[in-house]
Amino acid sequence: VPFDSDAEDYVNPKNLADNDNHDDERRLMYVALTRAERYLFVSASGKQRSKFFRELTNLIEDVGGVVSEGPLEIAGTLEHHPSSPGREDRLATNFSDLRYFLECPQDYYLRNVLGFTPTIGQEFGYGRGLHNLLRIVHSNPQFWAELASDQGRLRDTIQTLMDQGVFYLRYTVGEPLENLRNRAVEGVVEYVQAYAPELAQMQFEPEKEFETLVEAENLLIAGAIDVVRLDDPPRVSIIDFKSGNAEEETGSGLSRELMAMQIGVYGLAARDELEYDPQHGLIRYIGERNEQRRQMEVDLTGAQLERVRDEVIETGRSIRARDFNYGPSGRVPNRCRACDFRNICPRHEAVAARANDS
Repeated sequence: VPFDSDAEDYVNPKNLADNDNHDDERRLMYVALTRAERYLFVSASGKQRSKFFRELTNLIEDVGGVVSEGPLEIAGTLEHHPSSPGREDRLATNFSDLRYFLECPQDYYLRNVLGFTPTIGQEFGYGRGLHNLLRIVHSNPQFWAELASDQGRLRDTIQTLMDQGVFYLRYTVGEPLENLRNRAVEGVVEYVQAYAPELAQMQFEPEKEFETLVEAENLLIAGAIDVVRLDDPPRVSIIDFKSGNAEEETGSGLSRELMAMQIGVYGLAARDELEYDPQHGLIRYIGERNEQRRQMEVDLTGAQLERVRDEVIETGRSIRARDFNYGPSGRVPNRCRACDFRNICPRHEAVAARANDS
């Protein structure tokens, strides 16, 4: 290492060298050797074999390995077995990750494998805050059903919860914050008034967290069901909330196909882990004033749940196989245009989207 003359006054080069036993190098070699899973090949070029290589020769023979001075004719003796997921290589995921892969494997790769994170928008945290308010509503539904007939009192009660910090946006200030707070209040007011008869009669279990194992692929899916409506236990309905109107959701968010799959995953968890008998799912848009589009129903019968399970298994296998070199699947129109990573994505679809903009 070349040092200038001043560096020698405060850095002793001898302190940067390994010791006589080469302990630092041995640690590196240990890490390299112990990363092997099925087969390990150690090779050296030329006649000048390193000290490590000479020491390894005896060790390899002791554990039943093969040492050769020339090329090994070993390829034909290797046994190949189909891989099967074991407990130690369980793939832990959630629906959001599965969704990114299903929409665009390259997005999944950039987001989950390489670790790129999208920029934070003004609405970051809005959905979580809205869900916090709805969780309180479903924790005491009869109380809120009574408030539905008095809009002023209903609005004041929601506003009090907002002021207590139930609805909190970390990165938003000023007018955008005020607009989002007002939007949330209006959305919850409309929801309570629209579903007051249901709130007055039904019981709910809000925010049911779960972990469900798809054994066929050793795939562990974690998540939280927004609301389980206890229709006639164990018969239940799964309710999921979306912030915004139906046109906004299907235009830039989840497609209806993927929303149905999401509810299906929740249905599998409710059946397999929570021991319920889910009959159907309901997707409700908070902020949708059109009564015809305020709610979307999803079939959760046994046949449909098995179709969802099969798609989840297939998706898990593709992720394990690192099958990422694909662009948008077509499940969401113009996916590249709204992608968080469009400016760095190498896929030709993203390149074309950038060219169109320019």
